[in-house]
Amino acid sequence: MASKSPSTTERTNFSNDSVAPHSTPQWLSELEPEGPECLDYFNEFKRWCISKDISWLYPPDRAPFTGFIKEMNLRTYPEDPEGYPGFHHALGLFVRYYKARNGNPPGKLTMMDMCTLIDMLNSKFASTIADERFVIGGKVAGDKAGETWRITLKLQDVNGSFNRGIYLVHNENNPDNSAQIMKTLPLPRDYLGFAERELDVLGTLQHDKVIKFFDGSAPKSIHDTAWMITEYCNKGTLFDFVEKYGYEARLPVPELFVWNILESLVHAAVYLHYGPNVLEKIDQQEPGDESLEVEEDASWDVVYHRDIILSNVFLTSSTGGKTEYPIVKLGDFGCAMRQSEVKTKNQDEYPKADETPQMDPAYEPPEGQRATKAVDVYQIGRLTWCIVQNVLSPICLDEKAMLPENFETSEDAPYSRELRRILYSCTRARADLRIDSLPLLRLVRGTRQRLISENRLPFVELYVSFVERLSEFLEFAH
Repeated sequence: MASKSPSTTERTNFSNDSVAPHSTPQWLSELEPEGPECLDYFNEFKRWCISKDISWLYPPDRAPFTGFIKEMNLRTYPEDPEGYPGFHHALGLFVRYYKARNGNPPGKLTMMDMCTLIDMLNSKFASTIADERFVIGGKVAGDKAGETWRITLKLQDVNGSFNRGIYLVHNENNPDNSAQIMKTLPLPRDYLGFAERELDVLGTLQHDKVIKFFDGSAPKSIHDTAWMITEYCNKGTLFDFVEKYGYEARLPVPELFVWNILESLVHAAVYLHYGPNVLEKIDQQEPGDESLEVEEDASWDVVYHRDIILSNVFLTSSTGGKTEYPIVKLGDFGCAMRQSEVKTKNQDEYPKADETPQMDPAYEPPEGQRATKAVDVYQIGRLTWCIVQNVLSPICLDEKAMLPENFETSEDAPYSRELRRILYSCTRARADLRIDSLPLLRLVRGTRQRLISENRLPFVELYVSFVERLSEFLEFAH
């Protein structure tokens, strides 16, 4: 960013080695209310920390100072770089309170220091714009002509990398006034191109097991916030489900529901990997036709989700009442990549490249942060193992119990050996030994139907008290 403002580099006296001795220019002197002897000198940040119950002896860290900069009403100067009003005031505060520690004079101002300050200002300006735009009762003009979205509720304040806030919204032009979800996306200054990628991928997908996309807008400037509108799933996420079901019911999740979850995710994966034309042919096959070859669609640009985790799988009400389980949908495509993008990258460097979204490390397969069909299958398997073992993360799994030689075989075993074998085939350590999503879908469907026909997979209603409490929990959280 400094390269875009050469005048800023000159004013801060950077040398060729990106290090410059600190000097006290006129703008820094102007920041002192009455000179160094004033009682307020060096106390501004201290008073702010005290007001926030932050110890003044807090170890030097950017977190409290970033909050301080966000709340400061910065004075502007004609010399401030374009897009960074108040830069020189902020730099003076940075030198005085961040660089000068323990009463010692500030050290040399480095390029790292400048990048730190720029990051702080980016966060400040982005928060200001977002706070003005995404307000309860406010309206956001859609990217599609004539669409306007009214924000009615902020569901949660997300501090993670890829979600900056989630809101409940309504389409002003929709007569049924149904609710949708608005998710704000990563800033370009943090994750360049990530928001555009997610909008591009999800905006082209249409599948009943994939979250439906309605509208969205990419950022227009470095401090602007991208957003997207998707369908609202009223039963929360699989993470909510496992967390609350295990705590409230203290019973195994009904195996039929586990099969439903598995088949839904594999069906979505086949759609992403092979496209709608191939999937339609698979869905039209009669029992016994599983061995027939299906020609791949060369025109389909394969999508790799790369982040199939409990919190990215959503549940919504079915129309069948108590005789059916919630509908399962795959969402959050913030880590997704298309095959056309992967082909353009260095195959040895892209998994760790800055422009490559990083998946949840708890679901990372042995081969690493790749974009392949085998990665998605592995994550589906690990996710389903979490449900079977009633844990919230793969790091809590009992790995020995996942080996075929250790499968329970008694009639009292909570889950069938067939289910466990399929999950084992999904989570093999070697990617080339894992089952592909297409034969996996056939295997899941065929095995599920056989178990039902053998009366080994009865419908077991979800624990009623749990369902009621989960609804109350979600309403309270929202």
